Amino acid sequence: MTFVPEWLSGSPNLVTSNFLYKWVYLFFFNTLWVWIPLWVLVEAYKGLTGTGTGATAKEGGWGDSGGKEL
Repeated sequence: MTFVPEWLSGSPNLVTSNFLYKWVYLFFFNTLWVWIPLWVLVEAYKGLTGTGTGATAKEGGWGDSGGKEL
């Protein structure tokens, strides 16, 4: 999180006494920058490795011509 160093150094420009500024603006919106890219990476990994799809070669998975000759 980008605000943690400012919080630890005691920056006077960082307002933590207000609930809206601390928990909504600082915490919630900054965690979106962490969780959304992690979610995208996990979904991309599952898509590349084929995990989570349940597809097998009989069902016409990746690289399977479905039993048809090309």
